[in-house]
Amino acid sequence: MAATAVTIHSDKDTAEPIFTASMLGMAGVMFSAMSSFYLLLSAIAAHAASLGGAGAAGHATGALMAATIGGEIAAPRIIAACGRKVSLVLALGLLGTACLMAFPSSLSLLLLNCLVRGVALGVLLVTASGISAKLAPPSRRAEAMSLYGVASAVPAILAVPLGPWVLSHLGPSVTALGGCGLAVIALGATAILPVDISRDDDCDHRMPPWSLVAIPATALACGAILVGAAVTILPLAHPEASSGEIMLGLLFQGAGAAFTRWASARQVDRHGPKVPTGAGLASCALAAVCLALPSQAAMLTGMLLSGMAFGVLQSATVADVLSRVAPSQGDGAGALWNVAYDAGLGIGGLAVAALATSVGFGAAFAATAALFALVMLFALKPDGTSRRPN
Repeated sequence: MAATAVTIHSDKDTAEPIFTASMLGMAGVMFSAMSSFYLLLSAIAAHAASLGGAGAAGHATGALMAATIGGEIAAPRIIAACGRKVSLVLALGLLGTACLMAFPSSLSLLLLNCLVRGVALGVLLVTASGISAKLAPPSRRAEAMSLYGVASAVPAILAVPLGPWVLSHLGPSVTALGGCGLAVIALGATAILPVDISRDDDCDHRMPPWSLVAIPATALACGAILVGAAVTILPLAHPEASSGEIMLGLLFQGAGAAFTRWASARQVDRHGPKVPTGAGLASCALAAVCLALPSQAAMLTGMLLSGMAFGVLQSATVADVLSRVAPSQGDGAGALWNVAYDAGLGIGGLAVAALATSVGFGAAFAATAALFALVMLFALKPDGTSRRPN
């Protein structure tokens, strides 16, 4: 009988441990590092606004995101030159050092600091993703990497609202030292990581062809577009909601993403990424429809759904992207995945907001729902892309 190309995960496979010292160490690195980043994210935006108004805050965030994408694109070459572990240490050191100079009195220096932090973040994200993929057992890759993902996401829930409070009550010096201290803790946690994940001599550090990863990367970008749009224009789109309801909606979104990234990962490992990707995109479309409705209940439902959809899409698409490329191109694939994530957030914040000024907030969310439904149809079609064996 001819052998088939179906991969069956036995009970032995699924019993492979993921809560190893190395994986927990990587989760600790990301929890501390992203806490450092998110603590300063909103605090620096508030400081920029005090220097030059709302426009300055927008420029600071724009510079940060553009530099992050630049760092992600450059990361595979940096890893090729230095190895993964050294690249991780360098990124964390740069991030921590930049924290100490995060609140200058000059807007130009502030924008320069945002560029430095963005490059450090981009290299950190790609390097950490590559290390996590190396440490994860192949049969439980999505589940193991969801541990890393949740550790990266929880700080956004906790540290983003904490940053402005620390800045206003304790001042910029304490805020800067707090961000630096968290980065130093992350640096210390790298000692737990094994040395043999540092470098692969046979790695191809070029980016894989876009055609290989276009479908999962686009699906991920859709989830990020919705999250970016909601975070940016939610108070304007729902003036009927109180500030408390808006904050609750943001909490629902962040918590939903963290929960479903973990909860969906085992299904991705056992049954593949296609159905979860389709379900995530369908949930994005439904969430956008809810956000288009002028109702507090619909808004809260849409925010929860958008977060849950984003979590599912993160688990499904990272597994899909890694399955489509050769093992030697894992760092480049991780870079493209992270670029899709950050570009989607930026597009959601800019393009959907711009569309809303022309056609209204409800129509803008309805248009994004139609876009997500279209992408879902493409994602569920057989694309003929060959996948490497596990």
